[in-house]
Amino acid sequence: MKNQQPRPKAFTLLEVLLVVAAIGILAAIVIIAINPQRQLGLVRDRQRQDDLTALDMAIEQYFLREGSYPGAFSGTYQDICGQGQDPDIDDCTDLSLLIPSYLSQIPTDPNGGNYQVAINPENGQVSLNAPGAEVNPVATNPPASSEDPEVILASGDRDPSFDVLPSVGVDHNVYTTAIQSDGKVIIGGRFIYYGIQEVNRIIRLNSNGSRDTSFNTGSGFNGSVWTTSIQEDGKVIVGGGFSSYQGESVNYIVRLNSDGSRDSSFNTGSGFNGSVLTTSIQEDGKVIVGGGFSSYQGES
Repeated sequence: MKNQQPRPKAFTLLEVLLVVAAIGILAAIVIIAINPQRQLGLVRDRQRQDDLTALDMAIEQYFLREGSYPGAFSGTYQDICGQGQDPDIDDCTDLSLLIPSYLSQIPTDPNGGNYQVAINPENGQVSLNAPGAEVNPVATNPPASSEDPEVILASGDRDPSFDVLPSVGVDHNVYTTAIQSDGKVIIGGRFIYYGIQEVNRIIRLNSNGSRDTSFNTGSGFNGSVWTTSIQEDGKVIVGGGFSSYQGESVNYIVRLNSDGSRDSSFNTGSGFNGSVLTTSIQEDGKVIVGGGFSSYQGES
């Protein structure tokens, strides 16, 4: 009798799936390797977004202090003059009044083009645009953006129980939100009104989206709120492009009590010399602050 040779063992389903997964991972690595331009485009788009944010803050601070805009804005996007460009010859908007108090220089596109600026004549909102964006659109305050805060369910659907006065909401952009332990939401931004109620850039909403009237901010802030952080005791650290709260000088940062009043025990003296963009509360209660400032209480 002839010896029978053992039959080759077939691959299991698990082994096949592992091989397919490995091939997919290798294919993704190859795609990234052969498409470096997209990755570089993403990096440049991030730089464009940073540039527009800096421009937006500088324009707002100029308006806050001077009571006017640093250039003649129109209702349609116009190029912003770069270094050495003449507004009459090059048909661009001159923002040189921002230099050097608000910006060290007017930023231009990483690829050498110009950024653009426009103003909404109905509400005075300034919009900035990067027409040279390579991967995703890059703009601040785009006209078609939604200004109403929403709650999104885990499924990705809008939560209908969070009712923020449908078709009304706030009249300008929301820049920051912070959720309290009781489910109430602190919202800050550029807005003046919530519905027909004047709230001046900060408001607290109940968990169903209605305004929490126990959070009384009075005349509010005179400039945009960029960041909010809630302490364990319910007090709120607020930073932004403002110089006063309820008529009192606070210079870009303030701490509010849980009822919306200013916490006078949080004494920042002369404060910062530029906008506060981010705050973070440590476990020991100390606050990390970052932004467009170069000094605090007169010290660099």
